[in-house]
Amino acid sequence: FTQISGQALDINKMDVEVLEKIYQMGGLQLVMPQAFAETDCGVLESSGRTVHDFQLTGESHEMPLVTGETYNAMTFSGQVPGPTLRVTQGDVVKMTLTIPSTEMVGHGNDMHASQITAGAFESVNPGESTTYCYIAESAGIFKYHCSGVKLAAMDQHVL
Repeated sequence: FTQISGQALDINKMDVEVLEKIYQMGGLQLVMPQAFAETDCGVLESSGRTVHDFQLTGESHEMPLVTGETYNAMTFSGQVPGPTLRVTQGDVVKMTLTIPSTEMVGHGNDMHASQITAGAFESVNPGESTTYCYIAESAGIFKYHCSGVKLAAMDQHVL
């Protein structure tokens, strides 16, 4: 069994002998890890795995600069960068993002460790909450940041 992880295969650039070898081995089988397949919080919470429940708010704050000036920042729970979220590989991450009704614009979230399609991360509007769940399949250190497919000026939130 051969697994090619994190690589794209360009069939046009492959040697004919390599293609024949792959064919003789039974072809390629695409395997989708459970992290891709299941994001339903109810299912994941009853899976027997340890669940980490993170409650974050997306809110604007005036933040100080070293120069003594300030800048307006979109923060996670008042912090830039947002709070560190620690879990163990195989645990369930449950994150609820709440945007206070006093905010002027929506906020969003993109968790790189989740391996969830970006389309799942919509804008969360003022006065609303959204909960995301996934299995922490990949070990490592990952960022999360404001995102949202339909979020106006999302690049300004990240910057």
